[in-house]
Amino acid sequence: MDGYPGYILVFVSGLMVGCILGHRWIRIVYYWAQNKIRHLRDHN
Repeated sequence: MDGYPGYILVFVSGLMVGCILGHRWIRIVYYWAQNKIRHLRDHN
């Protein structure tokens, strides 16, 4: 377990940030990805 404390810290802090920003960020990323895909499809 010697190499892991940093990784666990990053993971836990990522979880906390995810909980704080949570659904808003998921929604933003989801719509952004949909728009990107739509633009790529339209240009081809």
